[in-house]
Amino acid sequence: MHHSTTPRRALLVASLLILASAVAASGGEPEPTSQHLGWLRRHLGFPSCTIESTSMVVSVSPRTGEYQVTSGHPHETFAPTSRHRPPLRDVAVAPDRIDLWFATPDALHCTLALIEGGTTLERRCDVPHATQPSVLAASFLLPATAPNALLLPVGDGRRLDAAATGRWTFGVNRGPGGLVMPMIAARQNGTAWVLSFGDLDAEVVVHRAPRHDFTALYRTRGATYLSVCPATTDDAAARCAALARARRAPSPSWTERLSDRPNLARLPGALLTKVFLEHGFAADAVNNHDGHEVHAVTRTFGEVVELVRHLHDDLGIDRNLLELAGWGRGGYDFAHPDVWPPDDAIDGAAGLARAVRAGEQAGWLVALHDNYDMAVKRSRTFDPADAIGEANLWAGGPHWQIHPERQWKYAERNLDAVDRAVQPNAYFLDATTALPLPEAPSHAVPVTRASAVAAYRDLAQQVAARTGPVGSEDGQEWALGAFDWFEGMLSDGRFEAPGEPFPLFEIAHHGDVALFWHQSETLGLPGARGDWAKSRGSGDDVLTLLSFARTPLFTPPPGPGWWWNEPLGANVRTAEAAIENPFLRGDGGWGEGRHPLDILIKNTYEILSPLDTLAFSLRMLSYQKDEHGVVRTLFGDGVHPTADVEVLVNRGAQPLSVPEGELAAHAGFVARAPTFVAFLATRWNGVDYGPAGALFTMRSLDGAPLAEAHKIRVWHGFGPAQIRIRAGDDSPPIGVPGGERVVVQ
Repeated sequence: MHHSTTPRRALLVASLLILASAVAASGGEPEPTSQHLGWLRRHLGFPSCTIESTSMVVSVSPRTGEYQVTSGHPHETFAPTSRHRPPLRDVAVAPDRIDLWFATPDALHCTLALIEGGTTLERRCDVPHATQPSVLAASFLLPATAPNALLLPVGDGRRLDAAATGRWTFGVNRGPGGLVMPMIAARQNGTAWVLSFGDLDAEVVVHRAPRHDFTALYRTRGATYLSVCPATTDDAAARCAALARARRAPSPSWTERLSDRPNLARLPGALLTKVFLEHGFAADAVNNHDGHEVHAVTRTFGEVVELVRHLHDDLGIDRNLLELAGWGRGGYDFAHPDVWPPDDAIDGAAGLARAVRAGEQAGWLVALHDNYDMAVKRSRTFDPADAIGEANLWAGGPHWQIHPERQWKYAERNLDAVDRAVQPNAYFLDATTALPLPEAPSHAVPVTRASAVAAYRDLAQQVAARTGPVGSEDGQEWALGAFDWFEGMLSDGRFEAPGEPFPLFEIAHHGDVALFWHQSETLGLPGARGDWAKSRGSGDDVLTLLSFARTPLFTPPPGPGWWWNEPLGANVRTAEAAIENPFLRGDGGWGEGRHPLDILIKNTYEILSPLDTLAFSLRMLSYQKDEHGVVRTLFGDGVHPTADVEVLVNRGAQPLSVPEGELAAHAGFVARAPTFVAFLATRWNGVDYGPAGALFTMRSLDGAPLAEAHKIRVWHGFGPAQIRIRAGDDSPPIGVPGGERVVVQ
């Protein structure tokens, strides 16, 4: 019987002959899957090109080049759509990689590769002989159903429900409101998709119209990295983002940095006390409406010495980061970079030396607040050739923006002058990690975002070598390892973004850097302060810090005089506020008869400083909130669970039962670590404290776990002063007169 050959079969036979010839011509060693097979897949209806790992399956359409990723378990699909899709010319497949060639004049070539043990998909595109990388623009859909959500690294983080409607644009490193990490994360039912960007100029646009799915459009000139994890909770999705941090921001661990820089050991557990000394406003400053130069002294260096003695000697603040702002010539932001010497109105260079020495003798870190991003135009020493821009934003009036690679030139000169008077053991570089990264391609020394990052990191490391720990404003992921603390990351109101606050940065980087409020917010009593700072001393403020194991920023209220010298009768309003904020209570405990601000500082310090010390180098392993207002946070290294630190906060309307007893309603809590416990409870180890509860901390002084310790410091903040230290102990509770007692067992 004669068998006819169809055109399709004839085409197949011809193609196979061509392929055989190509193999023979190459010496019998073809590519893993040749471009000819890619042609066959497209034109002969072969299945899509696929690579896979235990985490994901990646499939590419041989007709269009579009790809989709299916997670292992549960099965969800991530299917981005290119905004401008050129026709596909050819495909090649290897066991863990797919190459795509597109029919464009510039011969665009893209790769999809499984990396990091198959947990991450790298997508990279390039054009041969191109002067800059190609722009990747694509979007993906997120069904607008619960529990789907986007996690955005704006400030400490935002959770944006996929059912939200609106349109928002976020750029990487664009200042407050920008993405502080070059990534976004999506939770889709039981799967987390973490999309990281390989450049510092990526942009994300998220939007949703009513009755539509949520859409995220992203543009980037670098590679993209898609990580996939099972995630049945938001914090599990955030932990997936944390897994990718080593690729985005490789930096030495806290333990490694501590071995090289021993003075970093003073940072964990430190309260941040920021003192403003002098303010000056140039006549032509944008915020000076009178047209006359103005200078005002807020505090002198002599008053700083008084503050050190009160906080250290009277309140027992032994871990503190004292930061002096407005210490230079003319006052805060007035004369940069010509800040030396300090004005006589605040006691001059000799006064600065006395203040710094007082703080260091107390065992504290003492930092000078400085700024090398700007140079006022009336500066007599600044070279305009070192500028890359100009503006009029701050108190000193019109100013230049200093080239990132020229900033150390002026910082080194100023540190030489400071060192002749006193040696501060820490330093703060204002604005460096807060402002958008600059670009100046036409400058004699061109500036790119990447070169700016390198220069800023070098600046921080040079300053650290001369002083000690270095901080900056707001914070960015690229700064990790070079900067040691960020001021502003925890100030949610500073970052305009949709959704609700969610500690994405904390989960990714809790063990990498210290975080504080912005200087515009301070631990303080309720009501107006008489300056520009906003008080944050509510129960919610303290409980949020507690959940994150962080300490507050404290800016003393403006003078004249000090609060501890005020008559107590002037604080009736504050006593009434203690009904809503238990951390203002001192009845029956350490704070009995003391000033309310002292009570607030001491109550928060005794809880948060030991907790921060113990959790500082640990990861935030879990952060969960339930519908009853209960928040549970777990810190650890992921290896030694017996060393974990747990915080349980009850913001609910009812008391919460725990193994030791019952936490108070609205603001009850327990913080547990092997060597430390703090609680606000209505009942603990069989001792009843009434509905208002009592505040206690217990800390092992011999390094043994509390259950085995022979020497324990017990501190009592307020409420009934009896406590039973160990569960199951039938002996009578012990008293804690005067708010503090060392118990030897």
